[in-house]
Amino acid sequence: MALGRVPRPGAPQEWSESRFAIARSHLLGPWLYHQIHNTRRAGVSDTMLSVLQRDYLLSSLVSIEREARLNELLALFHSNGISVVLLKGAYLGRVVYRNPALRPMYDVDILVARDRYEQAGKLLASLGYTLQVQALDPFHRELNPALAYIHKSRPRDAVDLHHGLWFMDYYRLSPSIVREEVLESDRPGEQASYLSRELNFIHVALHNLTHADSLRDWLDLVLIVNHPDFRWNQLLDLARSLGVLRPLYWAFKELSGHWRIVVPPHVEQAFAEYSPHWLEDRVIRHRLKYFWRIISRVRSIEDRQAKLAYVRYGLFPPEDYREAVCGTRAWSSYLRAKLGLFLHFTR
Repeated sequence: MALGRVPRPGAPQEWSESRFAIARSHLLGPWLYHQIHNTRRAGVSDTMLSVLQRDYLLSSLVSIEREARLNELLALFHSNGISVVLLKGAYLGRVVYRNPALRPMYDVDILVARDRYEQAGKLLASLGYTLQVQALDPFHRELNPALAYIHKSRPRDAVDLHHGLWFMDYYRLSPSIVREEVLESDRPGEQASYLSRELNFIHVALHNLTHADSLRDWLDLVLIVNHPDFRWNQLLDLARSLGVLRPLYWAFKELSGHWRIVVPPHVEQAFAEYSPHWLEDRVIRHRLKYFWRIISRVRSIEDRQAKLAYVRYGLFPPEDYREAVCGTRAWSSYLRAKLGLFLHFTR
């Protein structure tokens, strides 16, 4: 269905409750309902169709409210001369899915110029948003491209404010190249911009590899790349310019292996000819990738004294940081928390 095909005859044997449960756990319920509710040959039971319809209706209600809040935010930023680029779910719901209800999301991601970042944060505060986690770590702002804001009275209303596009503590997309790929919205009256289709593919692919992926996230990429206007040559040129050929290789390995996406021969050849840096595969897919990402982060700090200060702060944080992380200043609790995270991410 993601490739625009009608479910084949005989599909009823494949629509098991367990498979629907998996799809719904990956937030695919609204999209599935939209795809199959008028296709009786799909063989979905009335009971399951009713469950999917409920998912769609709930997502519709949430998306209506979220769109209203987003439009309020965009209008305020526009009136203050701040250009906003919508990222990930906000872009995907409006442009790729053509219906925000079909693409549930937990928060809204927006990108602003670095020199307007502080002002944008103050504008969010004027709308009732507060920082989700205060930056107790002195390196937090320098080494992170985004801050998470949450509304005081609406806990589900969250905004991730970005000043750059960084992934896996290794890949930092050039701001100048990103600016060249920003397109004005063609929706009447909309006060926002988007990244080009090809750069959005790169952004979503790297985001998927950075975090624990889900079926919904891979579906996003399938729908982008399957669009008739998708430009493979432009994707390849951008990947080379941004230095992201290796993560795209792994993304397309997943898409071709499990989603039947056909990669043009010249793109596959470019992947095969590329010699990755020794850190790339380690930060992308190694079992200890989170450890290697810390190594990459340390390497990104140019000043030697700053490197040592960052390592020292991470190993021996002050009391207020330990209390913020663990709720207590006890060293034992802090060490247990760090050990637990390490074991969780290396399972």
